[in-house]
Amino acid sequence: MLPVVPALCWLALWGSINTGPENIDLDRILSGWAAAFNGIRAALPLVVLAIWILHLLGRSDTRMREPTLPEWLWFLYAAICLIASIGVENWFAWGYWGLAFIATLGAAEMYLAECGDEIAGAASLNRLSWVAAAVILAIVVYVGRGHLAEETSQGLSGYRINVKMPIVAGMPMVRSTGISRFAGALAVVACAAMWRGERWTRVAWMALFAGCAWLVWDMQSRGSLTSFVAAVSVVMLLLGGRARTMGILALALAVGAVSLNFVSHDTLHYLWGFATRNDRHLAQMQGRTSIFHDAWLAILRAPIIGYGPQGDHRIIFANAQNGVLYSLLCGGFLGGGAWTLGFVIALVYLARAAWRPDIVPAGDSMVFAQVAGLMVFFTLRTIPENTAALFSVDLMLQLPAMVYLGVLIRAANLRTAHESAEAFATIRSAPTVAFDAPAYRADAV
Repeated sequence: MLPVVPALCWLALWGSINTGPENIDLDRILSGWAAAFNGIRAALPLVVLAIWILHLLGRSDTRMREPTLPEWLWFLYAAICLIASIGVENWFAWGYWGLAFIATLGAAEMYLAECGDEIAGAASLNRLSWVAAAVILAIVVYVGRGHLAEETSQGLSGYRINVKMPIVAGMPMVRSTGISRFAGALAVVACAAMWRGERWTRVAWMALFAGCAWLVWDMQSRGSLTSFVAAVSVVMLLLGGRARTMGILALALAVGAVSLNFVSHDTLHYLWGFATRNDRHLAQMQGRTSIFHDAWLAILRAPIIGYGPQGDHRIIFANAQNGVLYSLLCGGFLGGGAWTLGFVIALVYLARAAWRPDIVPAGDSMVFAQVAGLMVFFTLRTIPENTAALFSVDLMLQLPAMVYLGVLIRAANLRTAHESAEAFATIRSAPTVAFDAPAYRADAV
């Protein structure tokens, strides 16, 4: 059973995606139904934050939950960002994003606090996010169906979908990178399920995987495509058995086909050109390297606590295009360091759980592979995108994965401590035999 109030709060946060503080304006809300709808959606993170605070105040001592270390570090990051934003002109326009970030952390904490089993609760929170992401992706695909595969000089592509449809229901259309993010994450989830899910569901999972994989390719987002390939590889490696064998076989066949010239040079040239959008300056990452340089110089001007939420837009007047740089801009080395450390610790948890299979519960091997794939996907996406360093779809998908890994390791540590205590108690309680020196000397003689 899902905890009702926390689940509704989590879905409310999903419902607020693609809005912002500019939508919370009375005159704008009264201007029409679309504006009113977007205004209500934009206010949902603030409502969720209030509900979480009330939930905390109403808990008894027995219902208090200790967040995992990555969660604590990300709470610290958000708090420092808000402190850094004090005194900023038009504070709410920037502080809103820090409050929404805390609301997301709070909703996840509240969700697990209402679950008796933390591991099962974290797994169900991940599934809830995957369902929400699938629903949103289905809506986006339906709305943009006429522009998903338009003829371009590189072939059929949906890369310019937001140019063809700039505004939908009063809000900007999701860009191709955003669509490929949804599709890539869901394809990673489906990849594991089509190998380990219930037999009668595997065809549906295969269809979802194929459709989402096509969207990743069709959107021509190089970051998402690279992240997707790496994530699926990790999933198949962790699943082992037939999945691992088929993955290695597919890779060997692809390498062999290319090496033996079974695939024409024109075909390879076309595939490479489509995947890279014929960019002859890949090393510049479509101008991102100059943005990284500007962001780093700005970070050095406010190295302790940064500039507060959305510091990139206020200071360098551009999207930072990198999760670590964004966190350092917004929270300085103190806050951004906390965010980065929390991320790194979650990856260490992932490596530890992958290395020691006994950490993962027997029935959770598929969920663990899905979570691991998502962590790899968003880790690589952090290089060209801000990802989970701000309130976003990435945060809504990555945070549950990190929480799941955190509670897995915490449960393993508790088991180890309990077993050590039992072993020590057994040794202490074992009967001892006094040493009889005279008898020993007599036997020796």
